[in-house]
Amino acid sequence: MPALPERLMIRGKTFYCRVCVPAEVAPSFGRKLVVTSLRTQDLRTAKQRLARATVDLENQFEAICTAKTREAMSHDAGGYHQQALVQIVRQFGVEVEDQSFAERVRIFEVATADPRRLCRG
Repeated sequence: MPALPERLMIRGKTFYCRVCVPAEVAPSFGRKLVVTSLRTQDLRTAKQRLARATVDLENQFEAICTAKTREAMSHDAGGYHQQALVQIVRQFGVEVEDQSFAERVRIFEVATADPRRLCRG
């Protein structure tokens, strides 16, 4: 029999998908190794199903990592990141407002510098 792909194993005549769970995901996932039957005895079919099973497991691992990251960010320092973001947005709004006001003052000063330009009478 030819060499099997890395995550493919055989028990008896049935092929199985064998994937190690990443260390950072294992506590949340509940185990360190996942072995699932591909429900086939044909090597070609097993390779196709292995690809699908591997992608499904990798997606599950990614979802767990994403959920853990979101949870950590939401609980980090009592919402410090959210408070800091709100403060930055407010400061930027004040700066933009100040710039807009300064531009209006400059236009007014230019317009009123020579009163003859305002009234042509």
